Amino acid sequence: MEAPVASHRRLHPSLACMLALVVAAAMPACVDFPGYEDEPSQTPSPLDGCFGMHLYQPNEKHKKELIAGRQKVCDALSNEKLDQVFAKAFDGTLAARTTCTGALEMVEGPRILEALRTQLTTWTVHVFVVPRAHELASTNYGMRAISLTPRRLEGVKIIDTMAHELTHLVEAPVPIGTDSQWLKDGGHRSSPVPTNQYASYFVGHAVACLTQSPNATVEQLVECAETKSF
Repeated sequence: MEAPVASHRRLHPSLACMLALVVAAAMPACVDFPGYEDEPSQTPSPLDGCFGMHLYQPNEKHKKELIAGRQKVCDALSNEKLDQVFAKAFDGTLAARTTCTGALEMVEGPRILEALRTQLTTWTVHVFVVPRAHELASTNYGMRAISLTPRRLEGVKIIDTMAHELTHLVEAPVPIGTDSQWLKDGGHRSSPVPTNQYASYFVGHAVACLTQSPNATVEQLVECAETKSF
């Protein structure tokens, strides 16, 4: 049975859900973030509306790609065209997270864009290059860290992937129990809404589409972000 779609209004978690969150928080996580104890090789600080980075285990080519990708992501996110794209795409709503009732929280796109723009200027993100990971990219919300494989550092893929993973670091305006992560995409393949309607996927695609086609119309960018896969 498909889960009902909920509004973005505040929902109070049940006791069972709160207990589940506590148990989940206590379980060890398996993530691809080796070498976290090492000193970072690069430390661009938050600057000009962008986020800072600590880079771990990249070679020189990867460093250049990550630093250039960072700037392109921030340039796209600050572009006023995105305000209209987020307001129009998928009738203006994006999927955020599953609530404790099993419903999917739907949020107005402009709220998500505003939260991402505001919060990322305060972040210094730990960025790991992991050649032999079981996932092409992943996020650790608690560590404020993302990992990427070299395959996602090429061309527009780095723009899409970096923007996607950064979205997972956004803090929710209202936590569910002790869980403050807002924009999740677990179970998106079996969801009642399209994968691209999840905030993380839509942010990545919208930023990549705008970077690829800066002169495209808002309507063209909406279609690209709703349907494209990078």
